[in-house]
Amino acid sequence: MWVECPSMSLISEFKRRNVSRAPTAYVVTSWLIIQVVETIFLVYGLSDNAIRMVITLLATAFTPTLVFFWVLELTPKGFRREVADVHRIPVSGPVDKKLDRLN
Repeated sequence: MWVECPSMSLISEFKRRNVSRAPTAYVVTSWLIIQVVETIFLVYGLSDNAIRMVITLLATAFTPTLVFFWVLELTPKGFRREVADVHRIPVSGPVDKKLDRLN
């Protein structure tokens, strides 16, 4: 008998919802912002506290960003609310043909 590990189902759910791309893109973008901020803030004579504030803001916004990408799904038509597979109604037969004609 095969028992599925809860962490494996979480990882597969991350892949299905494409959530794995969000942290990578966020970290890379944050690193770029920090590099630019360090350069520009020092040129304009702003203190190290301003740089720390930007880094703290980026670190604090990381979790809400992950929640945003977990709840919403990025589609070609934009962001859509993620719907569980259990609630999806399969379309077949005559209804499917009617929907094809509408599109």
